[in-house]
Amino acid sequence: MGELLKVSGLDVQRGRKEVLKGFDLEILPGELVIISGENGSGKSTLIEAVAGIIPPQSGSIHVHGDLVADGHGRRSRPEHLFGLCLQADGFTGDEILSQRLQDVARLYGKTFETQDLLNEWNIGHRSNDLLTTLSKGQKRKVAFLSSIVPAIIQDKSTLILLDEPDAGLDAMSVEKLADTLANLRASNHGILMATHHPDLLKRADRIIDVDGGIQTQKVEGGVSIKSEASNSSYPFVGTRLDFRTMASLSQNGISGLLVMGALLALLQIESWPNSLLHAAVLAPSLACGLSGDAVYAKLRESRSNDWWYAMKALPPNGLFITILLGLIYSCLSSFIFVQEFSIVLILSGTLFCAVCAFSMLVLSMISRRLARPQALSLRLLTPFFILPWALMVGRLTT
Repeated sequence: MGELLKVSGLDVQRGRKEVLKGFDLEILPGELVIISGENGSGKSTLIEAVAGIIPPQSGSIHVHGDLVADGHGRRSRPEHLFGLCLQADGFTGDEILSQRLQDVARLYGKTFETQDLLNEWNIGHRSNDLLTTLSKGQKRKVAFLSSIVPAIIQDKSTLILLDEPDAGLDAMSVEKLADTLANLRASNHGILMATHHPDLLKRADRIIDVDGGIQTQKVEGGVSIKSEASNSSYPFVGTRLDFRTMASLSQNGISGLLVMGALLALLQIESWPNSLLHAAVLAPSLACGLSGDAVYAKLRESRSNDWWYAMKALPPNGLFITILLGLIYSCLSSFIFVQEFSIVLILSGTLFCAVCAFSMLVLSMISRRLARPQALSLRLLTPFFILPWALMVGRLTT
């Protein structure tokens, strides 16, 4: 059977520091490989590079034989996705516990019964609670369970990446974690884990020091994990989060409302020429679209955006609600400023809002790849959208 993970000649930098140099690694089905080393030695960097979050300077990474990333800038989604537990939990506090696990399963087009799994980890009584209400240890359990869902719902061997999953867990939970890892190994799944915990180190097939030393030890397998799965479609996670938090309404909606209110308060509509009236109709939709994606911004919490980036090309977002707000504002503005529901103006405003909102989402996703995404905001480019807005106003006026 082929390797689940193959890392060849991997070089990775964090800022100006070269964290990994010429690193090689292979993981076969049924192996538990633990990465050890001091803080800052590159354990998390290796896991995030394998997940495709951090681009390598040279070398290549293959998961299930599919290229994930290489030093030439190529990056792709492997046909067989993997489990991932980041050091930061990788989810927002506005998600519901049971829905979080179901959302992970639906990335694979499947679903499964979560209650038994949650009961097994003593968090079944919190299944319908928001994740923000959980304790640190309970959140860590959710992060770990999210990473093993792909192995539970699939019959084939799966790669699981774990970055210190034992952080914040009590002794009983660490023992449960160790038993679960043994079960995963016995089910022929491959695991790459960063940890310092001595009880987990004893379970490893190999312990790899990222500074170069390699130790090898044999361990006994456990019992397989049993689960049921059925086909299901991937849900609109972003839209659901948006409805729950009202993020787009409080950000994009307020922006459009302020622009509309300012126009009504400061100017006399009766004396406006058609060009200004058309500009006023499109202005709230412009402001609504340029306010950015509120849901994607929330995904920065606990690096949830990085988790989704590793799992799926397009992360959850608030585009649907933002475009809906653009439609509503276009209708209101058309009625207020031109005293009719002009189909042309309404469609133009909605379309422009959609284009602006999508462009802002793309800019946010591009800036995520920067070393300090908040230090240099690509949103400084947003004033350039005034030009196409002005051109559209002129086109509608003629």
